[in-house]
Amino acid sequence: ANIEAMGNAITAISKGMTGSFLQTPTASVVNRLVANSPDLTFAERDQVQSYLQAQSTGGYAPASGQIVGILKQMKETMEKNLAELTAQESDAVASFSAMKSAKQKEIAAATASIEEKTQQAGDLAVRIVQLKDDKKDTADSLAADTGYHAELEKSCKEQVVEYDEIVKSRSEELVAISDTIKVLNDDDALELFKKAMPALVQVEVSQRELQRKALDVLRKYSHGKATPVLDLVAVALHGKKANFDKVLK
Repeated sequence: ANIEAMGNAITAISKGMTGSFLQTPTASVVNRLVANSPDLTFAERDQVQSYLQAQSTGGYAPASGQIVGILKQMKETMEKNLAELTAQESDAVASFSAMKSAKQKEIAAATASIEEKTQQAGDLAVRIVQLKDDKKDTADSLAADTGYHAELEKSCKEQVVEYDEIVKSRSEELVAISDTIKVLNDDDALELFKKAMPALVQVEVSQRELQRKALDVLRKYSHGKATPVLDLVAVALHGKKANFDKVLK
């Protein structure tokens, strides 16, 4: 608007229409620009102001050519300043656009990083919960295994005791069987048995018959199952020599 007002003033003064120009609002704009212009010397400012005042009062005024020259110089300076400001503004806009684009890229990268970190944090939280569950399951399994080990150790000790008792009982049984076989194989014992129970003896009982009956009783007691002990007694009852030393040990 200031450059346009200055152009209108130059045109009006060049055409000798200064009087009618001074009646317009544009004249006040030009007068203010002249008064405040840092590019004019004191003398140039005084010449322009004196010209404008004289034209309005009808007094003596400097030559219009000088005034037009001063105003043109002011207009050129104003156009130059405007061009520089426009260029600076364009540079500022371009710089701002570049900075805005860079910041938007940084924001996008930071947002992506935040989302990635958030996802990682969520996954890590889930993994922590899973590890805690695994730890609890492992602890429960360890406790169960420890209890089972203790029960198994106790059971083994009890079975060892039971086995020792069985071995002891079997040894005692073998000793008793051995003594019984010795008695059954003894001729004096057979004669004593015949003399002590004459009423019960209906036929002549031989030592072989007693051995057979004793064998039948042992087989009945064992329910028909063959066992090493039974076989050993059978051998003895059949009149064969049997040695119980290794068994008794």
